[in-house]
Amino acid sequence: MKFFSITFRPMKIVLLLLFLIPFCVFSQLSQEIQEELESHFQMANQYNGLALYGESIGELDQIIKIARQYNLEETRISATIKKAEIFRKTQNFARGITLLESLKNTKLYPKLHVQKLGRFAALYAENGDLDHQTQDDSIKVFIDEGIALAVEFNFKEEEAGLRNELGFRQTRSGNYEEGLNNLLKAAELYKAVHDTINEVSVLTNVLDAYVNERHFDEFDSLYPILVERVENTEWYAIRSNLYRIIAAPFIAHRNETEGLRWLDLSHENTVRQIEKTNTAQMAAFKIIHDTNLYKEDALKKSRELENEFNKTKELYFFITILVLVIVIVVLIFFRERRLKRTLNTTVSELNTLNEKYQMLMVESNHRIKNNLQMIISMLEYTKKQSKNLDPKFVLSISSKIRTISALHKHLYLDVHNGLVELSTFFSEITEHYDTIGMSYTIKHEVCPVQIEGERIVYFGLILNEMLANTLQHAKDVEKVFIKVSANDKGYILSYSDGSSHPNDAKSGTGIKLIEQLVRRVNGTDYKLDITNGTYEFSFNS
Repeated sequence: MKFFSITFRPMKIVLLLLFLIPFCVFSQLSQEIQEELESHFQMANQYNGLALYGESIGELDQIIKIARQYNLEETRISATIKKAEIFRKTQNFARGITLLESLKNTKLYPKLHVQKLGRFAALYAENGDLDHQTQDDSIKVFIDEGIALAVEFNFKEEEAGLRNELGFRQTRSGNYEEGLNNLLKAAELYKAVHDTINEVSVLTNVLDAYVNERHFDEFDSLYPILVERVENTEWYAIRSNLYRIIAAPFIAHRNETEGLRWLDLSHENTVRQIEKTNTAQMAAFKIIHDTNLYKEDALKKSRELENEFNKTKELYFFITILVLVIVIVVLIFFRERRLKRTLNTTVSELNTLNEKYQMLMVESNHRIKNNLQMIISMLEYTKKQSKNLDPKFVLSISSKIRTISALHKHLYLDVHNGLVELSTFFSEITEHYDTIGMSYTIKHEVCPVQIEGERIVYFGLILNEMLANTLQHAKDVEKVFIKVSANDKGYILSYSDGSSHPNDAKSGTGIKLIEQLVRRVNGTDYKLDITNGTYEFSFNS
């Protein structure tokens, strides 16, 4: 029995080592493959950004070759989609379409499938050899499917790209309202993922739609904002396109001199973009040349090292086994202690970071509240000093600012992951109307419901707009009744002032604003009874 006990333990160690050595070799090989793929992807992106499309395709072909060799299907699909995009840029549309059609099983990878649909749509949109009907039908199918998947899986960046493509085509083909809605949604999505360049690019398409539809009021309000955002940037291509769009209405209808000034700025930025690209390409060519020299030198040294390695291969094998044994023993011995120490350190750091975050949020909300109060005071002072300023307008602006200020006040005083009690927030808003001499009473009946701070501000604006409409237009009002009650589907908000509205009330600006705000909070079943001034809609917390 002792003999078996003595010989069995070394046998287990040998078997363990025989298992670990191939595993370690495979892990090392996998890491080397991943690093090689990442290097090729990085070079392909750099070449693509410098318009060196042939070099970029060469890097992507290397990725596809490695991916096929090691059966890395997702990597192969990703590289193929990028290759099709380069064919689009070089106007080789038929080849790009054929390449995408060869991709199978892309639905197993939802994000890649959405990207594939987007490339399909772009290739069909720019392919002038297709008849318009086939082109329009195909693009609609690709974009509709892509948007549906992007929404389902919350791929915001991909959804934004598809909506931008769709909105641009719709505004150019006469479907202005739907196209504008898609463009604004795309800009909002890019803003949500902090993609400022694409956000500004989409808003430039919105400006282009305003020009094409001759909506010059919207044009006048948007273009100064975009000009300010692109100033002091190196977005020369975006700036060139923006200035060209701005120039068009000035040349056609307004001030030809001003239009030519904007057109000159557009040409200037086009030249600067070309200069920037050429400079980057020259630098890239130098890097490529230096890299090739380095590769040749490295290859020569690699051969020398390989000869030396072959001489010491056997010794290295035994040393590796010894190191593995030592490492395994050390890891087993210190594992529990290291894990415990790491866990304690992590918990301590997380607690510290959480405390700092809470302090920062409290201080931020406090400062925002104070700043908003200062703005309100400035508005009141301006109203008293200016004889020509409409008091109703100042009251409207002041009420909206007070609504937002009330939110930050509650976030400052009572931080619970950004949740605010709806009844408390509504009371804060209605107290303001009591202080400005409202002759009728406001009665609340709000059930307990907490809503996120970033969303509840829209509820405040809805209530503020309803109260403002009552204050300005309603007659013979004795009391206002605000009620929020729960039901099986969520909650119902009801507001009534008991006054009748004119027949065209639903087309008024204030009512339209309330409808838009209700949609922002995902409200449903919105209704307005003009006979007794009752608003009602459903929502979820």
